[in-house]
Amino acid sequence: MKFGQLHLFEHPRGRTENEIIEEQMDIVVKAEEFDFDSVWLAEHHFREYGYCSTPAVMLAAVAARTKRIRLGTGVVVLPLNHPVRVAEDYAMLDHLSNGRVDLGVGRGYQPHEFQGFRVDQSRSRDMFRESVEIIQKAWTEDTFSYDGEFYQCEELSVRPKPLQQPHPPIPTYGMYDQIRDLLHLAEWDRVVQAGAVICGSPDEVVERMGQVSEMCGFSNYLAWTRVGGLAHDKVLRSMELMAEKVMPQLRDKEPAIAGTPAKERS
Repeated sequence: MKFGQLHLFEHPRGRTENEIIEEQMDIVVKAEEFDFDSVWLAEHHFREYGYCSTPAVMLAAVAARTKRIRLGTGVVVLPLNHPVRVAEDYAMLDHLSNGRVDLGVGRGYQPHEFQGFRVDQSRSRDMFRESVEIIQKAWTEDTFSYDGEFYQCEELSVRPKPLQQPHPPIPTYGMYDQIRDLLHLAEWDRVVQAGAVICGSPDEVVERMGQVSEMCGFSNYLAWTRVGGLAHDKVLRSMELMAEKVMPQLRDKEPAIAGTPAKERS
């Protein structure tokens, strides 16, 4: 099992914007020191829910201060960004990080963000599909053209190409229907009933994560370490406990095959 962190840059009352950014930077950089495998920054706009409007900017700063940890986006909201610019920015980041980029992408879900950019949210599915196609072309073809409903490109050559070949991984979010299809309905209901939050003592967390892994078959776990703008010292202490008492017990755990009862697995 691998372990990552998800970060929204949320802003609780009582702290300045600069304090929030400095705390987040400290947490993300220390994630490597605490042996996490990845960090994932979420794009959000216009509210205290999240301050990371351009994950590539923050991740470039993180790349300069780390050496090993994977740098992911959770997610870039493709309908709010031109896909050619996304391809350029994250190809450059892939070089700056020596090939550590995972470009997580999604359609977005907050109406006020679409309204702020004057983008029709009802068309986000088709915009998302075109954007993914363009990014893949920009990264893998020397020169490409594209004639879609929302985007048109003619004889473009995006430089630099990414360092990772054929290109950085592009995990896509919003695939919950597909995930549900992989699970028996009863097992999915058990996961929901068990609750979405895993917290408690190190032993309790190890047990719960093991149980959910058995039900879902996941091999990567993302911790929302700063949920609700948790105090900085508490976040660091939680990371320390994860590194010392939780992750070592689960690193070698083999993922289950989703939907297959344990007695049927060899």
